Amino acid sequence: MQKGLRIIEQWCLSVGLNVNPTKTTVVPFTRKRNLPAMKTLTLNGNILEWGSEVKYLGITLDSKLLWNKHVDNATGKATRALMACRRLCGRNWGCNPKILRWMYVMIVRPIITYGAVAWFAKAGAMRTLEIITDLTPLHLVIDRVAHEAILRLSKEGTGNERIKSQRVWSSLNDYISSANLPSDLMIKKVSIEKNFSTMLSKRRDWEREYTAYNLKENTLKWYTDGSKTATGAGAGIYGIKDKDGSKNL
Repeated sequence: MQKGLRIIEQWCLSVGLNVNPTKTTVVPFTRKRNLPAMKTLTLNGNILEWGSEVKYLGITLDSKLLWNKHVDNATGKATRALMACRRLCGRNWGCNPKILRWMYVMIVRPIITYGAVAWFAKAGAMRTLEIITDLTPLHLVIDRVAHEAILRLSKEGTGNERIKSQRVWSSLNDYISSANLPSDLMIKKVSIEKNFSTMLSKRRDWEREYTAYNLKENTLKWYTDGSKTATGAGAGIYGIKDKDGSKNL
């Protein structure tokens, strides 16, 4: 693992990027109750912390992949969104039922089904009011979203090699009748040519006006959030006007 981290350090250095060690967590994914003593791992000279869970792309991964924490987080977030929608109407005022139904389907439900391809087996039958509102029960929606994701990954060539079980494909075909149909895919071409360089300067360099005067003439200068001054804070993009008066951002 330490060798892999050194490779990451070297690659980031070659392309002018940095990895923040304080936002990097090491999680051992295992069902073992007791783990042997793990050696200390470092990144850019900083010791990395060991944890029992980590949030990646909006999905909480726990060390045993039980998905309890993710489901709790997702349902809590969805409940808050549902209560916000609920406050938009009363018995005699506010949004009509069709609008509220649309908000549930398009806002609340996607919060729960996000990333279902990873954790859909955790979803069981749930007691809801979806039957009387003419909606598919939530656990069935989660199951279908997961199978659609499997199909999409397989058709794109990113998961077909890993799905060897005929039972999985049969189950997938039960949900989506077009699972085994041929598809017309574009040939993927990967371009790794890098025609630019990135420089992340320190605040003190800008304060000394050192960095600004040493940039090339055609360099794009981007100022992001954090530009706090005595009058307030904001963000912006610095641009130079060309001879014809147009802005060259």
